[in-house]
Amino acid sequence: MFERVLVVTVLIGLRLSLSSAEPIPLKDVVTPSSVLMKDGKPVMFAIHGFIEFRSLAEAFAYIELQRKRWEGKINEEELKGLEKALLREAIESRVVSMVDERPLAAVVTHTSGELHDAIATVKETMPIGYAEAFLAVQEKWRHSLNCWSASPVIAARVLSNWYPIEEGIRLYGATYDSTEHFWQAVKYHPDVTVGEVKELAKRYSKAWIGVGG
Repeated sequence: MFERVLVVTVLIGLRLSLSSAEPIPLKDVVTPSSVLMKDGKPVMFAIHGFIEFRSLAEAFAYIELQRKRWEGKINEEELKGLEKALLREAIESRVVSMVDERPLAAVVTHTSGELHDAIATVKETMPIGYAEAFLAVQEKWRHSLNCWSASPVIAARVLSNWYPIEEGIRLYGATYDSTEHFWQAVKYHPDVTVGEVKELAKRYSKAWIGVGG
């Protein structure tokens, strides 16, 4: 029940944030050559966090360049794995933008069937596994959001912190049932006591005063 409430909260947040911006059609998100625009500027996305592109078609060219770069240095299976990983990263960065929530809204507000059909109508050249990568991204982001405090959607930031993790995150014998629980608890080993933290804070404050004096 709690999980459903959180998902609804995100969808409401997406709708509210879209009220002042023109929604992006799903076909524009999945068309490789399309450049998504916001405030008169292209919405950039990146592979590895810093190799930027305006369109997925540009990313395809980079992926092909990397394939040629590594041919003969790694086996065919590893090459396919590299291409698949780079394609998935490009699509996920395109959909889950740090500056524009509309691509994500377009993907998560459609069914997997509608997403598949939208990709099937694209007449442009697409790499093997293109549809599968898009569907995987949709499935992932339909149920949970990453811990990106810089998300343009407030509801997304809330959900990223409090999304319940059914299987939990296990670390040093402890299980954390949400990302917020994990981030708060992981600062110190579970065996660390409150007294030890107070002593550490006391020593740090003395050291700081000594440096300042």
